[in-house]
Amino acid sequence: MKDVVLRIFAKQKKTWSRKVVFFLGVLFTMGIIALIVVAVVQNRPLPKNIKYGIVLDAGSSHTNLYIYQWPAEKENDTGVVEQVAECKVEG
Repeated sequence: MKDVVLRIFAKQKKTWSRKVVFFLGVLFTMGIIALIVVAVVQNRPLPKNIKYGIVLDAGSSHTNLYIYQWPAEKENDTGVVEQVAECKVEG
């Protein structure tokens, strides 16, 4: 009788350990996939950090509008300014 009980107990223990190993394997695989997904999603290029400025040159006969842009990061505490657009209005 004891021999039969020990066999049943050993079989149940073997089945239990297989289930645990399988569960841990699935859990580990899902963790690796989650890490890869996070790494891919986070590896996007950052948007350019650009500042803009508007200059209105208002005179008695006409007005000009100038739009400038420059990178937010400055070189030697001075920004490299670039004119983006210009609009001349007769008036």
